[in-house]
Amino acid sequence: MRLSKSQKIANELLSSLGWKKPGDLSLEEIVWSLGAYLKYSTMNKCEGRILMNKNNAIITINSRIKYHPKLNFTIAHE
Repeated sequence: MRLSKSQKIANELLSSLGWKKPGDLSLEEIVWSLGAYLKYSTMNKCEGRILMNKNNAIITINSRIKYHPKLNFTIAHE
């Protein structure tokens, strides 16, 4: 089976973090392991945002999101 570019990048990330498969860790753990800060806050007109510079990143996720798949999508998107 041929992997897409996105799948290859995801596999390389997981491998670099020492995990075998995506179910071994949460998206929050990936964020933290990459040195980014994840916070939850009430937001208007958006579900998430990322502020970053060369060395740091802050990912803010709308705390009103209660549906876990949507939460995961938003974290992964940012």
